[in-house]
Amino acid sequence: MVTVCRVCKKEFNADLSECPFCGAEREDDQVSNPVPLCPHCRTELKKAEIRDTVMHICSKCNGIWLGSDDFAYLVSKRSVYKDDKIPKKYERKPLKNNIETKMYVPCPVCNQLMNRQNFKKISGVIIDICRKHGVWLDAGELEQIRSFVANVDYEEELARHIELNSAEIGSLQRQLNDVKLVQLATNFWNLKYWFYK
Repeated sequence: MVTVCRVCKKEFNADLSECPFCGAEREDDQVSNPVPLCPHCRTELKKAEIRDTVMHICSKCNGIWLGSDDFAYLVSKRSVYKDDKIPKKYERKPLKNNIETKMYVPCPVCNQLMNRQNFKKISGVIIDICRKHGVWLDAGELEQIRSFVANVDYEEELARHIELNSAEIGSLQRQLNDVKLVQLATNFWNLKYWFYK
């Protein structure tokens, strides 16, 4: 699927958010809802400004809709380290286990189903992302993510996971080498058997 750039008038892939030729942002013609709707309650979201960031909040379920740039700012170290209200320890909460959390939800802006992702792959906070419009956070998830950013050294945690994965890969490599050796020995003796028969 292709679209035409509004600035340079060249065609490019409609999945891209910017024109690869001139860098202009793609005009979004897939906005279904002029006022964002809560993906769970289907009610209009109310605009609010918190920490110099515009967000939309559901008055029923307290879910939050943030544009991609606003979300990136709110979960950045620059923003998180200024906040004295963040708990001094990160407590990973268990994943919710009800049917509602297992379903993909529509984007509040374009009504396309959003992708689900574990924030930073290790936080345990599952967020819904529309790569064109923003991020949906259920009640309490923003605070949990900000606590994760403030209290967990992501690089150190990632290095620990890489080390564990490397050890597991090494173990699997040794097991594979053992299997290859047994196969080689078996094939060698089978060849001798047929040769002298």
